Amino acid sequence: MQRILKYIVAGVIVVFILAFMTTYSVYYYDSAVVTTFGRAGAGSVRTEPGLYVRWPYPIQSVVRYDTRNRLVESRPETVATLDNKNLVLTTYMSWRVKDPLRFYQAFGANGPRSSDHVFRAEEILRGQLRAASSVVGGYRLGDLLSTDQRGTKLIEIEQKMLASLSAGGEGAAGSGVIDGSGIEVTSLGIALVRVPANVSQAIFESMKATRERLSSEALSRGESQGRTLETQATADAESIMAFAEQRASSIRAQGDREAVPYLQQQASNPELAVFLETVRFMSENLFSKQTTLVLPFSTPGFGLLRPGVAEALGRGEIPPLIDDAAFTAPLRPADRTGGGAAQGRGGDR
Repeated sequence: MQRILKYIVAGVIVVFILAFMTTYSVYYYDSAVVTTFGRAGAGSVRTEPGLYVRWPYPIQSVVRYDTRNRLVESRPETVATLDNKNLVLTTYMSWRVKDPLRFYQAFGANGPRSSDHVFRAEEILRGQLRAASSVVGGYRLGDLLSTDQRGTKLIEIEQKMLASLSAGGEGAAGSGVIDGSGIEVTSLGIALVRVPANVSQAIFESMKATRERLSSEALSRGESQGRTLETQATADAESIMAFAEQRASSIRAQGDREAVPYLQQQASNPELAVFLETVRFMSENLFSKQTTLVLPFSTPGFGLLRPGVAEALGRGEIPPLIDDAAFTAPLRPADRTGGGAAQGRGGDR
């Protein structure tokens, strides 16, 4: 039994070793180049993620390349501008392996591991970055450090640096490596610009003077616009008020003209006019379903609601709308019959 168990364990180990030697995996961010006796052809690249089979080493070997972006930063380089100002530039570049087969053919002789190939490629790219930074020599200092965003030419400079890099760079080591080695440059730019102390002070003074001038111009424009707006607002307000007063006067005059016939009618019998207006007000505002009003009979105009008021009046009489003791005092028994109330009212007159 122990012998059988040893055979099983040995078999598992052998199978594991054979599987390790004859299979390889490709991840989603990888590309693999399968070489046969150190050579790779058109069908040697695997880009789809998964598990693949190969012949064991030394017949075939696999080199994996990470196809994600990598960052390369140059060492600080001193560059003279067109106006003879010295600048210390640090440039950067992001790149990736776009064509694994060409990348292997270009750098595979530098070692068996992919890290050796990447190390050599980045050395060449740093050399080309140093060469591409010479483009800055065709521009003035103000083109890089302009206080006006529209005046800076950094984007133009970076585009020219990228074009120079893609062409191999004038005098750069490994000329043409970008186009012929499967490398794709995804971005390039200036990471840091430093200037000597004396140049820095001059730049700061220039920037300060420019900012003060721009601030003064902005304040002047603001004050001028403020005065213009204030004057215009005052004129508009006066015009609106004049129009409103004129319109109000016209409406008042028209109302006075239209009210003359009604005032003449009311003047012929003032007591009747006040009585009718009181009745209209009460019918429109007080006797609605939404109104609940509790008032004493002594309230002017509400004496009309007192029980027996109508019986206390004579024929053709208009009830008074003021606090009259005859209508606020309790009614006498004789007043409830009608005759005595009429006689009493006649005696009061």
